[in-house]
Amino acid sequence: MKLGVTAVFSLGLLALLALASLCLDDQCTVILPTLWSDSTINIDQELFTTLTLPRTILACLIGAAMGLAGILIQHSLQNPFASPTTLGINAGAMVGLIIGQLVIATLTPWEASLWAFGGAATTALVVYGFAAWLGSSALNTILVGMALSLALGALTSGFMLFYENRLDGMFLWGAGSLQHLESYDLVHFTLPLALTIALGIGATRALDLFHLGDQTALSLGVSVAKIRGLSLLLATILAGLCVSMVGVISFVGLVAPHLAKLLGARRSFSQGIITAVVGAALLLGADVLARFVGGHDFPVPAGAMTTLIGGPFLLWMLLKLSRQRTRLPEAREVGLAPLFECRPAILFTVLVAILAMLLWLTFPNIGSESPIAYLYSYRTAVAALAGAALACSGLIFQGLLRNPLASPDISGVTTVGVLVVVIALSFSPGLNRMDFAWLSMIGSLLVLPVFFLLLRRPAYSPTHVALVGMTLSAIAATLNTLLLTLGASQASDALLWLSGTTYGVTQSQWWLMAGISLPIMVWVIHQARLLDILQLGPELSQALSVSIQRQGLLMLVLACILAAVSVAVVGGIGFIGLMAPHLASMLGLSNYRQKMLGSLLLGAILLVAADSLAQSLMSPFELAAGITTAVLGGSYFVLLLLTGKYRQRLSSNPAISH
Repeated sequence: MKLGVTAVFSLGLLALLALASLCLDDQCTVILPTLWSDSTINIDQELFTTLTLPRTILACLIGAAMGLAGILIQHSLQNPFASPTTLGINAGAMVGLIIGQLVIATLTPWEASLWAFGGAATTALVVYGFAAWLGSSALNTILVGMALSLALGALTSGFMLFYENRLDGMFLWGAGSLQHLESYDLVHFTLPLALTIALGIGATRALDLFHLGDQTALSLGVSVAKIRGLSLLLATILAGLCVSMVGVISFVGLVAPHLAKLLGARRSFSQGIITAVVGAALLLGADVLARFVGGHDFPVPAGAMTTLIGGPFLLWMLLKLSRQRTRLPEAREVGLAPLFECRPAILFTVLVAILAMLLWLTFPNIGSESPIAYLYSYRTAVAALAGAALACSGLIFQGLLRNPLASPDISGVTTVGVLVVVIALSFSPGLNRMDFAWLSMIGSLLVLPVFFLLLRRPAYSPTHVALVGMTLSAIAATLNTLLLTLGASQASDALLWLSGTTYGVTQSQWWLMAGISLPIMVWVIHQARLLDILQLGPELSQALSVSIQRQGLLMLVLACILAAVSVAVVGGIGFIGLMAPHLASMLGLSNYRQKMLGSLLLGAILLVAADSLAQSLMSPFELAAGITTAVLGGSYFVLLLLTGKYRQRLSSNPAISH
């Protein structure tokens, strides 16, 4: 498609969507004829000029800004999957804004923008800095951004739980709602948005240089670092402005540049212009759809609609790219070298002693016959068993996918399981934890076809696995927010459970955990040798009479069940399934039977310790254990990548190690 035709088509589509936004609910036929008459202004005219018109104009500007932020990041980093969403910039802006709201009770629009920009800029610097240290590959950048997004999302949930009254309304607003925009916002934000959009379009002229490669551009006398820094600074300002106005708008910055390219825009400058128009059309279309679906009674956030549009688009991109043959990840790339060698029997004895000491220390100093002691005993036992189940599930995922960065939470299994529970709660609020178990199992098993397809491919990239899981998690988390927003009366209780907590567990929940997870873990330990065989690859596995599809599918089903029953009892506990298997490898355990036993003990230790820390950190108030594990796990995830990179440098330069 020629550029002129593309521009006309994009602008025409945007004009139609703007007309649809202005004329929704027959506003045009009622209001527009009276705007030029001398009659007294009525309430309909006032609503149109102060709410509908500013909302339509600002939706176009915000969508254009998010699209430009995406193209600036993608071209600067030469990473087609980068965007303010996937790099955690939006999540950082959200945290910055919440902190500003807590520090200053009433924020002006400019103060809100500054706090949001501060959070976005801090997150961007962390992501870019770590990614540069790790080698600036697409995998490293996305994984660091994903880890920080998960940790910052947990931090946001924690703030909303503890400061529910002071952050009233942030739950809906954080999902990307445009319903509060009015003429005041139009007056204050139109000029800065228009200026930054113009600067962003102008900056795209220099982005073609990145396609030549840094060395070629430097040989031509171009300051690559300066252009990249300015482009990323502009993208961060654009994202911070948008988040301060309407909350988190997901996937517009990712999808709009790709749609512009599909429409025929080739040079970066023309892509920038078309991306701005397409981004405006995407957000405006999502807002029109949200208003049409929700009506006047249910304020559906536009950000939820952009996620439901952009998520499937990203999955389609990944499916398209996964047809290319890519190498399998190596353990040394993610820091999995043993720290020391130790006899497994001695190591297991030490781990059991540590777990026993933790259980003793966390038990309240009261009589054993006390009802409180009774509740604490089941709470601690459930934490230990849930941690072991998540660790077992994580090791199965990592072993089957031969991807040390896989786990049930990062792969989207637990998030989709939570989504099914929240959907059921929306229609039937009186469900108990036993119902949660079956529903979360059904939801977790829905993710199985994706990973079964990955097992059938001869080779796949860890980027694909991480991004597929991240996309599924983003879609599920958006739907969770949307459903909880529509059912605001139960949002606080559900948000506490979603964050992951052992608070309030009972004897029946302990028996539920034990009855399902213990037999599965015993069988998995017995069959752990299959994971060792599957590491040899499909050809050798079949030569040894091991069916990678049949055995792999059975293992994945059991891993999903373990994750699902943990979600049903303790909610969304993250990163245990990632950390425990890695720690088992670092402690020198070699084959998968040893790793499985070590992972079970380490998972139990991690969750019992996290739960104890959550109880004592802000005593007498109590944090959700999932928030503690997410913050610690996000930091661990980045540290894992850093140690792997350091070891690669040592191995490539023996002189350094000596």
